[in-house]
Amino acid sequence: TVDDLREVEVSVNDKGKETITQTNLDFTLTYQDAEGSSKNGYELSLVSLYTKKNNEFEILCKVNDTATDIKFTTGEDFLDFDFYNTDEFTVEIYEKMKKATINSNSALKNWLAECDSNLNNKPTTYMLTYETKPVDGKVETTYLIYRTALKNATELQVIPTGNSGELNMIFNFVEDPDYEIDTSVDANYIFYQVRVVSNEDADAYYTFKLNGVEEPLSAIKLDSRKESSGDKNPDFVILGNLDTELVKYLYELNQDLIARLDACKDIEEMKRVVAEMKLLLSTKEEPQISWFKELKSVAQKYSYGNLFTDFHRIIKCATTTETVKIMEQDPEDPNKQVEGQFTDANGVKEPYIYYASPYAIYTSWLKTYGFMPKEK
Repeated sequence: TVDDLREVEVSVNDKGKETITQTNLDFTLTYQDAEGSSKNGYELSLVSLYTKKNNEFEILCKVNDTATDIKFTTGEDFLDFDFYNTDEFTVEIYEKMKKATINSNSALKNWLAECDSNLNNKPTTYMLTYETKPVDGKVETTYLIYRTALKNATELQVIPTGNSGELNMIFNFVEDPDYEIDTSVDANYIFYQVRVVSNEDADAYYTFKLNGVEEPLSAIKLDSRKESSGDKNPDFVILGNLDTELVKYLYELNQDLIARLDACKDIEEMKRVVAEMKLLLSTKEEPQISWFKELKSVAQKYSYGNLFTDFHRIIKCATTTETVKIMEQDPEDPNKQVEGQFTDANGVKEPYIYYASPYAIYTSWLKTYGFMPKEK
């Protein structure tokens, strides 16, 4: 543990203004050895302290409540302590995701549904991995880690280890024995995404642990996919509050419409296509599949059960700064719409996750920096 010993002195000038001066910046590193600890064990800690250049401080140390001297080495050069970004690999972690986050990604939604169909009654771990082909000497591997049927609050520690030329990703589940999950208010699962870019020739593997003790790989339900084997990339990326799934959806729609326009043989056919494009993209009226002739294949692709409700919601998301919520029929009143909830394979509901569209983010930026009038 790190015990902060900082002290401050408060003085008041003749105008009544308080001045706070730090008089002590010392801190103590405290170690408590467990009985029977290994003779060759070690503890590696990183503490960052930012001070003014002329501030002085002292690092103290205690082991089992006894003051102990520290052997110091002072470096003049800046040392990079970023353990997740090195010359050989980079690691990105997206933690504590919700199932509803992947509602618009059918491949991952189906994978989660398959995991839940096993009706797990004890904590069970599932992992989906996808490895790309090498590009410029680098390989990208995505790990989707899903642990369900939790009894206690659980977090996942992601620890990249290994020597030069190898990368061992340690995934350590840490359970809190003092916090039992109440499924009426708590989710009984955790869902993480880890993206690793490593050197093509690096020997990469992973190890699962539970509370620091290695779990056998047979206990992990693994779905391993590779681009080199022809497997399709689940292609799920989270970037802050930007709805990247929306971006990909609109990009594909744009490509389909451009391809149809390029296929027009004359100006008359192009006029008919443009007219049907207006009909398709207008959210004022719910169209029918039978209304489309020139864009029939496109309309069929983006409708669901011959309905355009979801399609129009996505179009609205791209053209408004407001959150366009997913609505569903009120079970108590068929004539009323209520905000929908994501329902997993076991019938468990949770709120949908809504991300801002690029248009909403850009509009917010314009207003923030005075390029558009702020709403009163």
